[in-house]
Amino acid sequence: MKRQALGLLCAVVLMSGCSARVPALPTTPTPEQTPTVTSAAATPSPAAPTPTATAYAYTFTPYTISSFYNDAVGTEAVQLAQRILDAYLAYETSVPCTDSALAQNALLTAAQCCPPFAAFARYNELHPCKNGTLSWKMKQTRAEHEAMLQAFQARVNEYFSVLRQNDTEAARAMALYRALVAGSRYDDSYDGKTYDEVPEALSCYHFLMDQSGVCTGYADAYQYLLGQAGIDAAWITGQNSPGALHMWVLMKLDGKLYFSDPTWEASPTQLTYFAFSQAWRCGNGGGFSPDDMRLCNKKALQDYSIADTRFEALHTEFGAALVADWRFNEARTGILYTNPDGEEKSFPLLP
Repeated sequence: MKRQALGLLCAVVLMSGCSARVPALPTTPTPEQTPTVTSAAATPSPAAPTPTATAYAYTFTPYTISSFYNDAVGTEAVQLAQRILDAYLAYETSVPCTDSALAQNALLTAAQCCPPFAAFARYNELHPCKNGTLSWKMKQTRAEHEAMLQAFQARVNEYFSVLRQNDTEAARAMALYRALVAGSRYDDSYDGKTYDEVPEALSCYHFLMDQSGVCTGYADAYQYLLGQAGIDAAWITGQNSPGALHMWVLMKLDGKLYFSDPTWEASPTQLTYFAFSQAWRCGNGGGFSPDDMRLCNKKALQDYSIADTRFEALHTEFGAALVADWRFNEARTGILYTNPDGEEKSFPLLP
């Protein structure tokens, strides 16, 4: 009983060593890349963001399903995924279903949108329906299941401690991006292994709990945290050379679409791979082919405009030379950072 849709993808991802192919960025910005940041009054070098406002209030839910999944698998599959997850969380092991193709898409959605389900439910993805029922097996007792959900919620709450109540969408996305990169590491020991050998390498649940994994874990974890923060997000697959698969995130900020790639971020002090365009991904951002990009490994991206360049000044500034660090301004309406020349710069986060 294997997760075929994810397993076939990730068997290649594990062998590709996706963290090792981070391209060198240009050291001299081209005219169209010239930063639009502004100088700020001189202050001490930036440190980690410091809480100064009311903590972000959110209601934890074990799963959130992005609207992107309606595009990728269809509304009917999303509705079935919701029924699957509601049953799973109640420690039930089946829902009515007679359509195996629909069930496969629903299971893919359920596994990607609820990390505990992906980690602790087992099912036959090739033939998920039998006698009008879609069923799965639980790997845990009911007591273990409930304890696991509580521990998982506690870990997610730790990530959300970096958010503040009045944060803009961009500030929420940026703070969670930094927290994920800061608390995680790419595990090179998984390179060269298959999904069957190390399934935990691909698990969003294990990535969030153990804070290590490969690009699938980074992408899944970031899109999950964004969803919890009310930001529409889903994962993207692509290739930048034959057989070299990689995963990153598509997100919607203030009505516009962007890619983000926490796997390739060298340090939590950096923002080189935060909120970039599809054109940048195909150029300085890795040399990926737009024809190979897929939403949730299902849908091509020709119907989406991922073209906004609002944040590309940061990619140039942070990519041209390692910036020491960055922090939010007091109102969290922008960020401050010191460039290698010792100049303090500001960048606005209001739409």
